[in-house]
Amino acid sequence: MAPYNPWADLGSRPHICCDSHTVELPTGVGWWLPDVMGIVLDRRLTRVERRCALAHELQHVDRGDVQVFAIGPDGPRLAQRQERRADREAARRLVEVQALALAMRVHPHDPAAVAEELDVTVDVLRCRLDTLRPAERGLLVLDLAEVEHAA
Repeated sequence: MAPYNPWADLGSRPHICCDSHTVELPTGVGWWLPDVMGIVLDRRLTRVERRCALAHELQHVDRGDVQVFAIGPDGPRLAQRQERRADREAARRLVEVQALALAMRVHPHDPAAVAEELDVTVDVLRCRLDTLRPAERGLLVLDLAEVEHAA
């Protein structure tokens, strides 16, 4: 199975427009604008940051997320929940466990190198590691233990 490509995913959704070249966002990352079916990515992002931000914003699309921050006292809490879920699901799509295990074998003590190998940001890598499912964590631990034992 080919690794997840957020640009191909976006291309399969002709009803969603994406601007990644003209806007500087105050948050410095990206926004999903459901009212206009658009995604805006900060133009200052690197290629890898744009890839990760697009995967994150497409998760908002998939979940049907709407702007909730200013909808009352629960707005900020609901917005945080949406953001955490989009982070978690984007990281899961971008970082497959088998690829993670292979990259960690090659760079066991260098998270930046692992992230580079996986074509994600260190933040996405950390999110993926922090949200591994128990079975995924078990596979990763076993895989890395085999490498350590063989050394």
